[in-house]
Amino acid sequence: MDHEARAAEINWLRGKIAEGSRDVHRIHLPLIGLLIEAGETAEAIALSVVTADLCWADGSILKAFAVLNRALTLIPDHPKLMSRHAAWRAQASPALLSVIERRPTQPGTAFPLQLLLEEYHRGRITRCTIRVADDPASLRVAIEHADALPEAFLRDARYAVAISEREEPIQSSGRVTIAQVYRHELELVPADDATEATFREAVRSDPTTGLSNITALMLDTGMLPPLRVRNVYCASALADEEGLSEAADA
Repeated sequence: MDHEARAAEINWLRGKIAEGSRDVHRIHLPLIGLLIEAGETAEAIALSVVTADLCWADGSILKAFAVLNRALTLIPDHPKLMSRHAAWRAQASPALLSVIERRPTQPGTAFPLQLLLEEYHRGRITRCTIRVADDPASLRVAIEHADALPEAFLRDARYAVAISEREEPIQSSGRVTIAQVYRHELELVPADDATEATFREAVRSDPTTGLSNITALMLDTGMLPPLRVRNVYCASALADEEGLSEAADA
């Protein structure tokens, strides 16, 4: 996102908050991320306090701590953040302590997305379409999600595709080609020459349905167990969207 586009998005989100929006996932969290990218740390911290309070009030305990912990990576000794963390920690179930604790960091360490926010977003992908290009060693992936998904979640992930009747998924490297608030598109290519040969041998498309034998997309962020994306539809390059939907419904 270039400077002008980011500034416009920040102003739009600020306006929504000024209007009284309590939509944490569509308004508050995206704005916090953009403010951090823009170097507006003070505003990001202030909004993080408000957002954490909203999450806590709604009973979203883990999300409240996720917001606090992310903000504390920016200013580790911020009094409002520390006081909330200590007070809420004392009220939390002992079973949650292992995931709400602040994690030690090295100075200058950048966290594109705090672990618990990743845990939330990974369950919000609503549709994933994989199209097999003329060359099966190049896959086009479109991911749609119900809430704003930080680009870093996909940009920094490692990928693999699961293929029918094949025990191990095939490793790939991914490149984000289109990044929008609720939709991302990627290009997946084999991780190396040997993997490319495996792709060409293993990936097939049904000439009648236009569906491929790819059954799932696997994402590994390095912080969580690999995610097997649900709602995956895999089509050949010749299958149109209508035919794809009919085949999936069948």
